[in-house]
Amino acid sequence: MPEPGGLRALIAIATYLRPESLRDLLASLEAQVVEHSAHVVVVDNDADGTARVVAADSPIVSTYIVEPAPGIAEARNAALDIFDERFDVILFVDDDETADARWLGTMLQFLRTTDADVALGAVHTVLDDTTPPWIVRGGFLQRGIPATGTVCPSAATNNVALRRTRWLDAGSPRFDPAFSMTGGSDTELFLRLTERGLTILFVAEAVMYEWPPTHRLTARWIGRRMLRNGIVAGRLTAARRGRRAALTRGLVVVGAGVRAAARELRTTRHLGATPVRMILMGIGESWSALGGRIYEYRRPRRRPAPSLSVP
Repeated sequence: MPEPGGLRALIAIATYLRPESLRDLLASLEAQVVEHSAHVVVVDNDADGTARVVAADSPIVSTYIVEPAPGIAEARNAALDIFDERFDVILFVDDDETADARWLGTMLQFLRTTDADVALGAVHTVLDDTTPPWIVRGGFLQRGIPATGTVCPSAATNNVALRRTRWLDAGSPRFDPAFSMTGGSDTELFLRLTERGLTILFVAEAVMYEWPPTHRLTARWIGRRMLRNGIVAGRLTAARRGRRAALTRGLVVVGAGVRAAARELRTTRHLGATPVRMILMGIGESWSALGGRIYEYRRPRRRPAPSLSVP
């Protein structure tokens, strides 16, 4: 049932070596965090604590945690560690985003007035004039924005709110570290939640803005991300229905993508994101069944400090 009154909100931000974008995100949240008396936790996934100064400078950061174990799942789980009875809802956002001025109020109002167990907000990718025209024309970085109230099978932690009571009812599941270096721990967790009976509803008016860095404005990065997303989808299919199912599904998706690409080339002479995404995701799904992985978030090993000999 919809909840009356105010919801006690915990905003969770996992960060790793992005001090400037983290500063921008916190600045965009200041007024609305104060208005809604929200609690903000910054989980720094750098063992050296490089986000400490930014968090300390922000008037809205209530808790700063260093999670030295490397990995997105580990950082997100550190936020879940403090998601206790003080809070009704936890909201996850990424450290390379900024919030619309009405974002928090919109999310909380949606939860107060609907039966949603999870609210999934919109993420708008902001592209400037330096973006290659083919990316803009083909919609390669823009996410789809469903209508408010659309039921979603899973969710991402770039703009999502989860009710504590329903999370507890589902057994308090946590993010799976097996996805830390590949990405997809958020997709996997929220898929588990829907399988346990929770409902994820989309809320298009609750907007976060994403500002992609230059290195993401390339065919290589975009293609690799689509392939990686297919691998994650294949792993989820294989875990539930077996590797053969993941392989078969991937090949079917590739075939559908090739047919869609042919139709699009005949009619427009340009390839948009949809058929390319289908082909690469299908390849990724099939490859995952054969053990294929892309470790997008694997970190380089730090060289040990040179030892000093004492005469």
